[in-house]
Amino acid sequence: MRFALSIALAASILISSTAYAEADRPSWAEFLTEDQWSAIQIFEPKDRYVMTRIAWCESRLDQSAYIIDSDGLPREGAWMVGAIWWGSVSSDLSQQAIQALSIFNEHGSLPWTTRGGCSAWDQMQQGT
Repeated sequence: MRFALSIALAASILISSTAYAEADRPSWAEFLTEDQWSAIQIFEPKDRYVMTRIAWCESRLDQSAYIIDSDGLPREGAWMVGAIWWGSVSSDLSQQAIQALSIFNEHGSLPWTTRGGCSAWDQMQQGT
């Protein structure tokens, strides 16, 4: 009986916290998919806007994005991480967010050239 009650209580807490998190989604994040919003949750609330903006400007939050940069080095994932500097990049968006958090915690937003945003982000946020 206790086991069943524990499962019911855990499910209730999970549902409540999911509903609460969804209600707490700021207006700038309304366009994010559930997977994207979930991945962004790894960042501190005060850093979510900046890190979402970086990922959107870098790749439109495309976890499978891949480019060769102007130095001839590959960059990949939603945050366009260079594996040569930061290690291999997972194909999983949540794992990419964890990697981006590690980079951010050590260096802030400086490794990303789009740390100040991009005109496409500004236009999208203004609804144009």
